Amino acid sequence: MDNRKKPGIIKRILALLGVFALLLLVILTLVFAVTGNPNFFGMLLITLMAPILLWVYAFIYKLVRGKSAEEMAEEEIERKKNAPDK
Repeated sequence: MDNRKKPGIIKRILALLGVFALLLLVILTLVFAVTGNPNFFGMLLITLMAPILLWVYAFIYKLVRGKSAEEMAEEEIERKKNAPDK
């Protein structure tokens, strides 16, 4: 396996874990609402705030970093294409 492909696989695995975590939050919130659990409003708050905080984190990361990883990868590919052969 090529080392350049590993970050892509890791990103996919982390994204799937994030999706499962958000689905679990939604399901637990629904269960808490149906059963009348007193922790329902806490779960509702977490369910609403988690995606918002993740978006804010990603937005600030892009602002601080300057360019997205995709843009940097595209520039690297263009640089390799335009580089003179040895």
